[in-house]
Amino acid sequence: MQYFSFVTMATLGYGDLVPAGEPARTLAVLDTLTGQIFLVTLVARLVSIFGMERGGR
Repeated sequence: MQYFSFVTMATLGYGDLVPAGEPARTLAVLDTLTGQIFLVTLVARLVSIFGMERGGR
């Protein structure tokens, strides 16, 4: 389950594991959206940190 969650959150889409039923597909979509929120948050945090180092506000 952890492997599937990581692959789904990272939106890699290997395709070796797929959700079988409708509830599982719904959870996979929610997992993907959660992963994207984490990714956007991480990128924003890194930009703010490195922006400060380069002489930003």
